[in-house]
Parts: sequence; C-alpha cells; structure tokens
Amino acid sequence: MSTCDGAILAMGTVFSHNILRNVGSFFPSVGDNIINDDNLLKVARIASVPFTVISALVAAYYRSSHSAGATGYLLIVAFDVVFATAVVPLFGCFYTKKPSPLAALLSILAGALVRVILEFALPKDGFL
Repeated sequence: MSTCDGAILAMGTVFSHNILRNVGSFFPSVGDNIINDDNLLKVARIASVPFTVISALVAAYYRSSHSAGATGYLLIVAFDVVFATAVVPLFGCFYTKKPSPLAALLSILAGALVRVILEFALPKDGFL
C-alpha cells in the first residue's frame, strides 16, 4: 500500500507544485499567481482525488493476458510513459541554446501521446 499511496500523493504534489503554480508562465492572460503558498497543500490534496479514482478504475477494469499479469504489465506501461515523457525534455534542455517551459510541456505531452498510441497500435508480441 505504501507504494500506491506514495505514487498518488506524488502525482497530486507534482500537479499542484509544478503545473498549477506555473500556469501563468504558459498563459499570461490567466495570471501569474493562481496558486499561492497558502493553499498549495489543499490543492495537492484535492488533485489527488481524481488521480486516485482514475488509477482505481484502470486497475479494476484492466484485463491482461501478458505473462507478467495485469499488475506487472500496468507497471511496465507506467514506466514506459514516464520514460517517454522525460527523455525528450531532458535531452532538449541540454542540447538547445534557449530551452523554454512551453517547449518542455509540449514535448512531455507529445511523448505521452505517442506512447499511449503505440500501446494500442502495436501488437503484443512480447518484444515491446
């Protein structure tokens, strides 16, 4: 249980600290300080609820014929999505002269989208 609740708390914390706090830099018309330090913990706790519901629904309704079983296969896909979303921004940060937060966000979204599309498009032959 500690791994599950740690992952859910991490998602809520990352969402509130790294995404919502910086919305103003991506969308200047919205404002710079949507989330302040006073309500950041409350936002992190509230953001954990949808992540918990989504995780529980995926775990409850996913059936797998993979040799690792449903839990093992979902863990493999989760690490694949994290890897796909982290590699491009990391390399882009080191190899560009002027990295920007918007470029990092778009590369994260593109990496996650490509990995999810490939999850359903590629055959499950055990090589990927």
